[in-house]
Amino acid sequence: MVIKQHYSPIVAGSISGEEIIFKRGVGSLLEEIRQSILQTELIISPRKTKKKGKDATGNPKLAEAMNNALGASLKSLGWNPRKAPGSTKKQAEVDWYKSILSSLSYGPTEIGLGLEIQFGNNFQFNEDLKRLSEAILEQTIVAGVCIVPSDDLAKYKADRGASFSDSRSKMDRFLALFHGTGAAIIFGFLLIGVHPDGFTNSEDGKFMLKAPIFDTKFGIKKGPIEYQEFGTIT
Repeated sequence: MVIKQHYSPIVAGSISGEEIIFKRGVGSLLEEIRQSILQTELIISPRKTKKKGKDATGNPKLAEAMNNALGASLKSLGWNPRKAPGSTKKQAEVDWYKSILSSLSYGPTEIGLGLEIQFGNNFQFNEDLKRLSEAILEQTIVAGVCIVPSDDLAKYKADRGASFSDSRSKMDRFLALFHGTGAAIIFGFLLIGVHPDGFTNSEDGKFMLKAPIFDTKFGIKKGPIEYQEFGTIT
């Protein structure tokens, strides 16, 4: 996949959420996220989303397959879901979380990143931000990363699906609430909009998706895995 759109709002003076990630020493975790995206191959059908009618999805089950594909790559790198502070329900989990030992002489001994992947319903994005914010307040993570479809990719998915511009607007409004109240902690976020590597010559709605599985012990890629059950195009 391609990282087509990228946004990290300024949250502290002139520092963005992405800069916080590198200043706090967890840039290597962000690089793992990026490699999981960039080394995943996605080719989709050029059949665009219909606005009305029963067949409302250009590429059926695409969102589910993308979630599974990125999840498999991240899990092979040691990422796992993590429940939000005080929660008991699975729905309150941050999608993916990983920590490393802190090299700083102050603060927690371990620092990490939280990641939310939202390829489905755009109304869920506010909840994604909330879960990440709770983890930042707990000092479990230093910042939150969100992956959504690019504006162009959103045209080939289900109606009301998440898109980069809509998610960016929600993120700005979410942060404005805290800026306006003079909050002591402003949450650092990075928003990534992903796009397929290309398109097929067929408008049958099928797609091809290959995700890398990494071997962290030897630092090599073992994959890819193929999600053939969702309709691999040859």
